Amino acid sequence: PFFPTTNPLNTSTISMNTQTYLGVNYNTHDLYAFYESIVTNQALENITNERSFVLSRSSFAGSGKYTSHWLGDNTSTWDDLYQSIA
Repeated sequence: PFFPTTNPLNTSTISMNTQTYLGVNYNTHDLYAFYESIVTNQALENITNERSFVLSRSSFAGSGKYTSHWLGDNTSTWDDLYQSIA
């Protein structure tokens, strides 16, 4: 488990070389958010019968079909959100 410390990041987080069911963590780390964006997009379109808009801070190759990507490296205000997509 992760415990906040003053140690370097690579000693306080899961190793990127960790093997998972899908493969090496470095290659599959963002797949959870990718599949979550697909399901969210489909659910919104089924509920509203309209084109959906999903915004995510995580992305994976092909995510652009289902979600928009927000870098999140700014403050969380409506103006900053507007500036990042306008």
